[in-house]
Amino acid sequence: MAGVVKKWREIPFVYKMLGALVLGVIAGLVFGERVTVISWIGTLFIRLLQMAAMPLIFFSLISGVASLDDPQLLGKIGIKIMVYYISTTLIAAIVGCVAATLISPGSSLVLSGAFSADEAGQMTSIGETLLSMIPTNIFEALSSGTLVAAIVFGTFAGIGIVLMKDREAQIRLRNGVKDIADMLLRIVEMIMGLAPFGVFALIANTVGTNGSNVIGFIGKYVLTLYSCLIFMVLLYNVVIFLFTRIGPVKFMKKAAPSFITAFSTCSSLASMPVNLKTAESFGLPRKIYGFTIPLGAQINKDGTAILITTSCLAAGQAAGMVLGLGELAQMIITVLIITTGIAGVPGGTVVLLTLFSTTFGFPTEVAAVIMGAFAIMEMGITASNIVGDLAGTVVVSYPECKDTEEFKKAMSS
Repeated sequence: MAGVVKKWREIPFVYKMLGALVLGVIAGLVFGERVTVISWIGTLFIRLLQMAAMPLIFFSLISGVASLDDPQLLGKIGIKIMVYYISTTLIAAIVGCVAATLISPGSSLVLSGAFSADEAGQMTSIGETLLSMIPTNIFEALSSGTLVAAIVFGTFAGIGIVLMKDREAQIRLRNGVKDIADMLLRIVEMIMGLAPFGVFALIANTVGTNGSNVIGFIGKYVLTLYSCLIFMVLLYNVVIFLFTRIGPVKFMKKAAPSFITAFSTCSSLASMPVNLKTAESFGLPRKIYGFTIPLGAQINKDGTAILITTSCLAAGQAAGMVLGLGELAQMIITVLIITTGIAGVPGGTVVLLTLFSTTFGFPTEVAAVIMGAFAIMEMGITASNIVGDLAGTVVVSYPECKDTEEFKKAMSS
């Protein structure tokens, strides 16, 4: 028995999730609606995620914002790279909304008991949306699971820690919040150990209830996601050319080791040493890329922003929901804050997908299907993020190194 458990732990997480997807689809097709007998396993997994997600995001966000008390971030390079990372993430979120609206992947998955038109999201003004994001009672917001309000208060709390004049108290409070966030991470790690079983049950139940159209939905959704990721890589190349006149062929040729490593490992952390080496091959200053690339690995999550926006809209389409401009604006703002302020969450994308589905009233069945297919998508998401980190580093480094011999030599090779 111990040997079986050991071998199970040695299997990469993405393979477990992909296996859960395949087996869940097979079970749903074979047993049909009878498979609903195991639906409670999926419900249990979702409830555990919901239990841990809100406090994890709240304390991780406070810790992340408070940790920005770094003199480097107040300098010229820090400001430039932060503007770049925030701008590309915002664009990625908008691109995800546009692509999901045009391709409409959720239309191929009509769920049983879909929402009626009266239950669909109603049009609200952007002003009303912004006001609704400000909590009048943070304790009520936390207890009711109001994600947006918790994010806004968490951001202000993190900034408040940064602005504290008592240095010792500031460090003590920052470390305390970080310790709580670390404790919550351990809880999520335990819950994610159940992810393959929960996803299997959720997908089996969805396929058994709704039929084989789930397979068509997966294909259409993967097409939507990768269309957005390819667009972002093209955008990075355009930005680089506009600011540095480095052509796309030269940039992608030099970026190939980072891209291939990220695509094959699905890990930003595993790819970061290669990305640092790639930045060096451009002749960039170490003092810059040694700061911007690790920072990007933590906060630059363009691929994740695309995944969340496309999955939410796809879920809404499957349920017959129509989102107004106000709801879309709120979703984009929330994605921008949450992907920039939170990092290092094991299985974090699964947690975010679940919480976003719950917060915006989307059916969790769609999130479950996307979770199962995540192994297919994570390769592209990670590769896009890594290329984005490198592109931002090249752009902000160029004014500092364009006249150096190292840069000229690197560009001529």
